Amino acid sequence: MSLDLGGQETIDDPTPEQVSHYLRFMPAQSPFIVLGHSEGHFIQATIEDDRYRVDHCEGGSHRYVKADYAKADAMFFAFLNGDTDIREKESWERLYLLSPMANKLIAFALVVLMLGLLGLGLWHEIDQWLEIYR
Repeated sequence: MSLDLGGQETIDDPTPEQVSHYLRFMPAQSPFIVLGHSEGHFIQATIEDDRYRVDHCEGGSHRYVKADYAKADAMFFAFLNGDTDIREKESWERLYLLSPMANKLIAFALVVLMLGLLGLGLWHEIDQWLEIYR
């Protein structure tokens, strides 16, 4: 496991004390920390509006929660110790790249585009068939 200090430095196999220290005193240049097993399994924190925004990613599912220092520290400690129930212990909000409605609109637009392209392809075939019998 490693602790990324705002992209400036990395600590391999950090202690709970190191994690707590850097959570409280984040790097000034890049105020975030990431504690992770791998690229797709990590917990990270940054400060937003005098609270911590804690993000948790596992297997492509990305969720976040707002917390005070004590709660954020407890979540990092649990993650560091391999607590697999971290998702069940908090009211996480799912992180979407786009809103669910925007995703539906994009899917609808892609279906319309594909039907349009299919229609153009069929029209071309029909036109060629008619050309043969003229």
